[in-house]
Amino acid sequence: AKYQAIMQSICQHDSEAGCPSVYFTKRVEQGIAAMYPNGVLVLNDDMIKRITHDEAVFVLAHEYAHYKFAHTKQRMIVIAKSVVDNAYMIKEPEDALAYSMFFLGVKDAHYAYEHQADAYAFDYIKAKNIQIDCNGMMQRIAGDVVVSTDKHSSISERCAAYHP
Repeated sequence: AKYQAIMQSICQHDSEAGCPSVYFTKRVEQGIAAMYPNGVLVLNDDMIKRITHDEAVFVLAHEYAHYKFAHTKQRMIVIAKSVVDNAYMIKEPEDALAYSMFFLGVKDAHYAYEHQADAYAFDYIKAKNIQIDCNGMMQRIAGDVVVSTDKHSSISERCAAYHP
């Protein structure tokens, strides 16, 4: 209920009628957070316990931005176009997702989506007078997991955009 209330506040700030639902998972293979195109946000239960309330606001605002800007839908279009344009032989739809970061254009698009979501979240917390330790937050989010830069810029690059 606490995190759904944060999400509701973000949606109200943005005057958004539809608001994503927040769910949790304990699955280890689940990433830090995942926003699905249908407005379902799944947060990793272990990750959310490692960060402060204000840092959780940032994470939820970041994930909300993926929903607001339809990044997941756009990414699927980029993947499908790459598969067709390059005549990749894909047997199963899951294979397209698994190998998508190697497809032409997908990595660049994903980086752009992540930067846009970070910018939205940074602007949101600034508007709410929330300050965070960006580098510390990113390290706590990752925990013991090595953060892959195939989907995200490095922590220092991402935090360089933060100006409280």
